[in-house]
Amino acid sequence: MLTQAGVNPQDIAIIDPQFDGGDICSKWGAIRSNTRWGKTITTLRQVLPGISIPDSFDLDATTPLSAIGELLIGLAAPLPVKRIHGFVTRLESKGKWTVEYYANGPRTLETSVVILAQGSEPKLGSLPIPSIPLECALDSRIQEYLKPDDHVILFGTMHSGTVVMKNLNDLGIRTTAVYKGAQPFVWDRDGAYGGIKEEAAEIADAVQTGAYKKLTLIPLAEADTVKGATWAVYAMGFSPRVIEVIVDGKPVVDYDGKSGQIAPGAWGFGIAYPNLAPDGVHWDVSVAAFALHIEGQISSICRG
Repeated sequence: MLTQAGVNPQDIAIIDPQFDGGDICSKWGAIRSNTRWGKTITTLRQVLPGISIPDSFDLDATTPLSAIGELLIGLAAPLPVKRIHGFVTRLESKGKWTVEYYANGPRTLETSVVILAQGSEPKLGSLPIPSIPLECALDSRIQEYLKPDDHVILFGTMHSGTVVMKNLNDLGIRTTAVYKGAQPFVWDRDGAYGGIKEEAAEIADAVQTGAYKKLTLIPLAEADTVKGATWAVYAMGFSPRVIEVIVDGKPVVDYDGKSGQIAPGAWGFGIAYPNLAPDGVHWDVSVAAFALHIEGQISSICRG
């Protein structure tokens, strides 16, 4: 989007540890997107006019997240930008941005505009029992942690939580799932903003019919009554990876949910900086939503 808006690609530096598609490929690649492939590529064609994006999958189907990550890698690969293998630790602005990063040692660079998209980590609880990392609980790696007589307490019953439920059910593992709110599941088909759909909705429907014999659903208020759990899984959302941002000697701890602006000359996008939905209450979290949000800010970014 920046180069199509007229920015010289040689004026762009990207700092990333691996340039491998990030978490969407390395952690969550096996998970199916909640967004149909047709919507994703239609949005990308809209925000990247003139770029060839193939119909790689059934337009009405959902795909593994790795397919979206690999598509984005391919779209960016031809751009002659400066690629730095490293990670950013601190940003400071005194009229111009100094970026502190680590790449075979501590380094800095100066720039007029900064865009952050450092991703997020799953939120964790504090139960005194071991936890299974969410990225492992969401795919076949979960079986490496469990024995047949284990009891898992699962926090969260939205999209990720339902997939974990299915994986535990398929292994015959006794599970107590803890939900926040008035009911365990809210469906997109019922008009709930951000409600479960696709695979998650199918799993929830099966749970509602009693097909999951070793699953117990309880509200959060009753979570402290659960005894004997041997493992915990936390599917409670994400917290941004921390990059310290200092402006005129003071830390910046928030951003504008409508524009993504963190400070003058700095913006944040993606799961670390989700954009407010049109209702001003919920947050839009998908590749398509992120792309449309970024497109809306490009002119401001190009002005600095």
